[in-house]
Amino acid sequence: METLKQTSKSYFMALTLMHLALVGGIVFFGGIMTFLITSEAGSPGMSDLLPAFLYVVPIFFVLGIISSFLVYRKRVGDLKNEQDLTSKMTGYRGAFIVRLALLEGPAFLAIVVTFLTGNLWFLLFAGFIALYMIYLRPVKETIASDLDLNYDDIAKLKNPDYLIAEVLTRN
Repeated sequence: METLKQTSKSYFMALTLMHLALVGGIVFFGGIMTFLITSEAGSPGMSDLLPAFLYVVPIFFVLGIISSFLVYRKRVGDLKNEQDLTSKMTGYRGAFIVRLALLEGPAFLAIVVTFLTGNLWFLLFAGFIALYMIYLRPVKETIASDLDLNYDDIAKLKNPDYLIAEVLTRN
């Protein structure tokens, strides 16, 4: 394995691209399922499962948001004890990915349930999560605030050529 150093510019470009891909996946998958339901293809018509899903989807929705928040806060809280910016930013990437993954699960569940039951109301859960994920987009100021960075670290973060993170790559 090789360690690749990332500048602030490349770090935020990669983080933004990953964020866009995760949000785009929800929107794209939701769009395809909506098209299939409203077109002649229709849905499998498992409307007999609707009563169970009326409880399951909202429960997973709430659990996803709560667990996303709690896990993110725990991991970011642990990163505040790190001394160097590189460790903080490398760890932040992992915390951010886990945060979005915990949100993505309930969104995909809602989309699949929409397809299975043909009930488009479940898409509201996926739509809300997609909007929340857009709100969580990686912004330097928010990251600096979440990690309690000092002025020197914030200046390094804003310098596009400063090395702020490391990535392990496979040869």
